[in-house]
Amino acid sequence: MRLILVTRTEPLLPLHRYRAVGDMTEIRAAELAFTPEEAAALLELHGLRVPVSAARSLVERTRGWAAGLRLCALAAQESPDPETYLKEFEVDRTTVADFLLAEVLKRQSPEAQDLLLRVSVLDRFGPELANALTGRADAESVLAGLHRENAFVEYLGHDRYRLHPLFGEILHAHLRMRSPGLEPELHRRAAAWLRDSGPLAETLGHGAAAGDWEFTAGALVDDLAIGQLFTGLRSDDLAELFS
Repeated sequence: MRLILVTRTEPLLPLHRYRAVGDMTEIRAAELAFTPEEAAALLELHGLRVPVSAARSLVERTRGWAAGLRLCALAAQESPDPETYLKEFEVDRTTVADFLLAEVLKRQSPEAQDLLLRVSVLDRFGPELANALTGRADAESVLAGLHRENAFVEYLGHDRYRLHPLFGEILHAHLRMRSPGLEPELHRRAAAWLRDSGPLAETLGHGAAAGDWEFTAGALVDDLAIGQLFTGLRSDDLAELFS
């Protein structure tokens, strides 16, 4: 007998045993993701002829997520310039946002929703940094649960996570609408945590995003990076940051 399970979340089964003896074949998000060529073919089925380069940009943004690609295609059909739309659309103003907010964010607990909104200001993060932004100590279990539920939270290994690009954009926009004025404080908390535990570039980036130039300049001087501003190492990035 063969059993086929289709599920959004990890089933409560001893999957590790089935994997160990080779009794299970898994088809996950990576296998289901569209390639640029497949995305271009999907768009063509919707009457949209775009070069593979445009499809590639869309795939990078959606991570090849089939439902997201279709929703984008439907929206692009209404645009006078579909190719430009697919490259530059504001995701928070699309049906993709409606779908992800209703089907993913609003199904989470209040604690998980709060964490997701706050970490939307970060590119990558671990539980400790997430805790610094929420002021709680539950990020490890919340993030593990979100990843297990396939809630558009990607596990990168070594206790590091990132949000799906589209989901992150939507959450970031939703954060600004739901909690006006909170974003600078989140950047400030991230910068303070990263100053002790993270890369200098990320520390400076969040300090600048918070508008805390005294902190940012202090971090630059304390890490003896001021010379880099003038000698060439990452000078373009640093000059842009302080311009």
